[in-house]
Amino acid sequence: MSNVEEMSETQFFHLAGKYRDGDHAELYDPKIMAEIEKDYPGWRKGERAPREGLPNLERIKAVLALIDSVRMVEPFTEEERRALTEQKNKAVKLVQRVFEGIKEYMRIIKRIESFKKIEGADLDQDKFYAKLEDLESQRTAKHNAMIDDIRIAGRYVFQRFAKMPEENLQKIEDDLVARGQSLLNIERISLTTGVILPDGVNLQDRKLVAAWAEQLHAELEKEEILEEAKKARKK
Repeated sequence: MSNVEEMSETQFFHLAGKYRDGDHAELYDPKIMAEIEKDYPGWRKGERAPREGLPNLERIKAVLALIDSVRMVEPFTEEERRALTEQKNKAVKLVQRVFEGIKEYMRIIKRIESFKKIEGADLDQDKFYAKLEDLESQRTAKHNAMIDDIRIAGRYVFQRFAKMPEENLQKIEDDLVARGQSLLNIERISLTTGVILPDGVNLQDRKLVAAWAEQLHAELEKEEILEEAKKARKK
């Protein structure tokens, strides 16, 4: 058994390096990379789905990097190449919309917590429960919108870029043609069906989705803090 085979999922990516660009070229340890190439041929070409066990944000970045690595199958026209670029950009925008939806959801969660602990203390019981009911209604709406954003992003990315049986591709192509669109002939990539969701997180399980969103939100906040710190050091 090689060292790579003994690694945990998280160790695999932390040692192999993170996806920094479309070619997955920036790697931390050449020796580890050599082992990975031996045990997992084609990994650098994006032929492997992102491994489970990664932190949520790193996993999503890996998916976006794989999408960025997608190429047209020759021969292709300049119009088709531009269409692929547009589809990649749309995928990024849809994932960004998921991030924004998560932030909006977490804002209302914090608003409810603040109301219960501080603001609601000065209200009589009827006013307290009336306001709390209004806030809970907003929370449900944000939760529903967040789930819709995740579903839309996942479906778009999976249909446009993921490897799948030919009969499934044909069904997708027929649907697109019926809507005046087309399915590009690309080198498709391996993606799990959840796409940006890790295995085990089902969109039907609202509590599990909420827990995943909270974890991802913490990772997004941490990254924003680190980015601000980097900018401050450069000034």
